[in-house]
Amino acid sequence: MANKDTKTTTPPSEAAPWGDKAAWILTGLSALGYYFYSTKSPGYYQHDEIAHYFSMLEFWDDPNKILGNWAKTGYKLVYVIPALLGSKFLLLLNCLVSALTVFLTYKTASIFTKKYAILAAVLLATQPFWIELSFRNYADSFSGLVLLGTVLLHYRQKLIPAALLLSYGCLIRQEFYIIGVVYGIYLLVKQKWAPAFLLALFPILYNIWGYLHTGELLYLLADAKKTSEIYADQFGKHGFFHFWKTSFVYWGPVTVALTVLFFLIQGFNAKKGEAARLFGTNPVFVWVPLAIYLLLHSLFNTEGLGLAASPNLRYMNAVGPLAAILSALAVAAWPEVKAKATPYIAGLGIFLLIAALYMAYRDNGVVLLSEEDNWYGPWFIALITAGLLFVSLSWTNKTLIYGALALIGGGILLQPKKFGPEDKTMQNLVKWTIKNKKDQQNILTNHTLFQYFYEKESGKPHPHQTSIDSAFVHEAPVGSLLIVESHYSLRKDFPAPSTQIRDQYLATRSFEGAINGIIQENNGNYQVINQFVSPDQRFGAIVLEKVK
Repeated sequence: MANKDTKTTTPPSEAAPWGDKAAWILTGLSALGYYFYSTKSPGYYQHDEIAHYFSMLEFWDDPNKILGNWAKTGYKLVYVIPALLGSKFLLLLNCLVSALTVFLTYKTASIFTKKYAILAAVLLATQPFWIELSFRNYADSFSGLVLLGTVLLHYRQKLIPAALLLSYGCLIRQEFYIIGVVYGIYLLVKQKWAPAFLLALFPILYNIWGYLHTGELLYLLADAKKTSEIYADQFGKHGFFHFWKTSFVYWGPVTVALTVLFFLIQGFNAKKGEAARLFGTNPVFVWVPLAIYLLLHSLFNTEGLGLAASPNLRYMNAVGPLAAILSALAVAAWPEVKAKATPYIAGLGIFLLIAALYMAYRDNGVVLLSEEDNWYGPWFIALITAGLLFVSLSWTNKTLIYGALALIGGGILLQPKKFGPEDKTMQNLVKWTIKNKKDQQNILTNHTLFQYFYEKESGKPHPHQTSIDSAFVHEAPVGSLLIVESHYSLRKDFPAPSTQIRDQYLATRSFEGAINGIIQENNGNYQVINQFVSPDQRFGAIVLEKVK
C-alpha cells in the first residue's frame, strides 16, 4: 500500500518476535540501570547540570531567567514544575525520560523492521553518553526525545502534532530551526498547509517573549549571534571532523559502525523506490535530520566560518535515537544487499582504516587525547561488528550478540564522574561557612556549586545567596561575604559579573590583582578572612567579608 507523502510501501509481513512486552522490560531495566549508574557517578560531567537545576527554580522568581540559548527555554518550561520537588526527584525523572526514549526508539524502528526494532532500543540504551547523561539535568537527551517523537508522529501521518512538536523543539535546540525549515519546505511542496505554517508557531511566540523582555525586535537572531560570539571566544574551533572522530565516545562503536553501513546501503541504493524496498518504509525522515544536525555542528567547529558552538559531545544525544534506528535498519537490510557486498566491504574497510588512524585514542569527554598512546578497544569492537555481518546467524542470535557488543562498547567508554579537586574545595568552603556560622550572612558568589553544596549540607537553600552580577560590591551590607574564585568570577561570559564589576575589578587584572582591587577601591571595607586552594593548585577561592 503506497503512501503518497513519504513514498513508502508497506513492508512484507514479519513476525513480531520480541513485541512490546520485551521492549517494556528493556525500558524498565534501562531506568533501573541509569539510576544505579547515577550512584556510581556522583560527580559532574559539567557544572552546567547544577546551574540548570537552579535556573529552573529561578523561573518562579523571574520567568525571564530561562530565556536564551544556554537556558534551553523549551526544556526548562517542561521541568520548572518537577524542579520544585527537588534535585533527587529530577534525577529519577531524568532516568525515566531517558528510558522512555528507549521504548519510543523501539516503536519508531518497528515502522521499518519488526525483527530488529528491539536492537535499535538496545543500541540506544547502551550508548555511552546516553548512559552518562541519563540522570543529569541537560536538555540534550530530552531534545532527542522531542526529535524522535517528531519522526514517529510523521510516519504515523500525524503531521500537525509532528509540526507542533518540532516547532517546540526549536526552543530547546537551535539546530532544530534548520531541520524545521527543511521539513517545512517538504510540507509546502506536499501542500500540507496547516502543519507547514504551524512550524513557525513556537519560534514566533518565543521571539515575542524575548522582544518584550529585551527590546530586540529580532530576538531570535540577536540571541543566536550573541551565543555564537561567546562560544567562539570561549571554546575555539576543533575542526570540521571533531564530532566524527569522537563518535565512538558518544554513540559507541557498534552504533557508529552500523550507522556507517546504513549510509553505504542508502548511498548505493539511492534509486527511486529502492529505499522503500530495502527498508520497508523510506527512512529519509530519520537519516536527513541526523545528517543535517551532524553537518551543522561540523560547520560550527570549522575554522574560518563565523558560526560557532561549543564542542560538547553531549550535543549528539539529540540524534542518538536516530543513529540507533539507522543501525538496526542496516542490519535488517543487509541480507538484501549481501550478495553484492564488494562496495560495502570497501566502505567499511575505509571506515575502519580511518578509525584506526584518527579515532583510536582515549578521551576526556570533550576531545580525543591524541598526545597519549593509542587505545584500540572500541576499534576492535567496531571491527567485530563489521565482521559479524559475514557470519551466518539467526536474527535472534544476531540481535543478542550485537546487543552484548554494544553493552561492552558502552561500558569500556564510560567514565564515571567523581568529585574533582575544584568540587571538593567548594564543598570545604561551604562547610566552613556553616561551621563558623557565616552561612546566614549575605553571600555574593558566581560559583554554581556554593548553592548546591549548601543545600546538600544544610538540607535547605541558602536564604541570602546571590551572584556577583546582581549587586555592586560596594552596595552590599556590612557583614556580607564576597567569594571570588578563579573559575567563574573571572569569566567574561555566562555567568558573567556585571559590566561595571568586570570593568572595575577584573578587566586588566590577575586573580590576585582583582582581590587587591576590591579591597583598595572600597576604602578598606573588605578584608580577606579565608582562602581555599585545591590540592592540584589549579583552583582557588578567596572569602572576603565587608567589615564597614
